[in-house]
Amino acid sequence: MSAEGFSQSNGSQSRWRIRHVYTGLERIRWSVYYAALKKVFDRAAADGLVFALAQFEARTHAEIEAALADVHDVDLLLLDFHGYVDGAGEVRLCLLEEDAGYKLADLDARSCDASVVVLSCCQGGSDEFRDELRRLTRRDLVTVGHSATVDTGDDTTVGVVEALIRSSRPGILDKAHEVSERALASRQWSVATLATSAS
Repeated sequence: MSAEGFSQSNGSQSRWRIRHVYTGLERIRWSVYYAALKKVFDRAAADGLVFALAQFEARTHAEIEAALADVHDVDLLLLDFHGYVDGAGEVRLCLLEEDAGYKLADLDARSCDASVVVLSCCQGGSDEFRDELRRLTRRDLVTVGHSATVDTGDDTTVGVVEALIRSSRPGILDKAHEVSERALASRQWSVATLATSAS
């Protein structure tokens, strides 16, 4: 797994922290999307927005697991993969469409404390994905995800991410709802607030 680590944008103190985990096996197919996403981060830094960005390129299931096994102090977790719910109801993140996928159920419970999770994958807004994220989360969070089977990496993801990183950190949860409801309602995205079941 290649990772850039947390790189600080302009400013001495992080406004908030972003972890981007994506498939490294779709670079050619999703090259336009990845380039657009890079421009979002570059524009934000050029405009003086302060954030810390860690990007992890996964090429194996083990690398997906390593990037998601322990997510600390992250405000926005962006997952760029193929996704589906299998016949047994298991949620899977896939490196390629024909990949059998990594089961999120294999991650330890309470491994994530992100405030907002953007699931740029098919069925990311489904009840099954939400239930699995509830199991993994140590605190309440908002999920924004595709509610059906749509093209991963379409331009709506770029708009979601840009709107979120330009919102204030205290207002990020409200912004997640606003972005989904206002700009993406017609594009089969859904938003949900999940209360953790942790005691």
